[in-house]
Amino acid sequence: MATVLMVDAEELVVNALLGMSELAALEGRIYSIAPKARTFPMARVSRFGGDPMWEGVPYWIDQPAMQVDVWADGGYVEAYSIAEQMRACLATKLVGAWPEGVVVHSKVSALIATGDTEFDPIKPRYRFTVTLITHPLTSGITDPTVAGSPDGGRLTHAGSPGS
Repeated sequence: MATVLMVDAEELVVNALLGMSELAALEGRIYSIAPKARTFPMARVSRFGGDPMWEGVPYWIDQPAMQVDVWADGGYVEAYSIAEQMRACLATKLVGAWPEGVVVHSKVSALIATGDTEFDPIKPRYRFTVTLITHPLTSGITDPTVAGSPDGGRLTHAGSPGS
């Protein structure tokens, strides 16, 4: 039996956001690690925490906690507009099957204006968090039965959530 690994949540979220037409204003500048040469507006998605849903039953159902930062040259209005569009996309369009894995649930926090003092003058930035429930695509799972799991096996399926 092959070992089933957790989804790389940063990769999944960045790639999903890059494919959303609502975020065209970023012109593909959505990263998990900000580049040294920065062009704005720009966004960064980084995992800061989260644990497997249950203690090993099954191991690969994850609940990543992620931070999203959005910077803009056009002031706080531009930064807010882009951050709110990202937040809406994560809240309403992320649940489903993606090439990197499946997102079963997505919960976003409030937007917070935080000027980035690493820049002179201070760069407008908005920040929020998103907490997901993810698992790998079932094609790599040889024994998807989790009858003893707390969810009664709801999260193991052959496709997108709810199937």
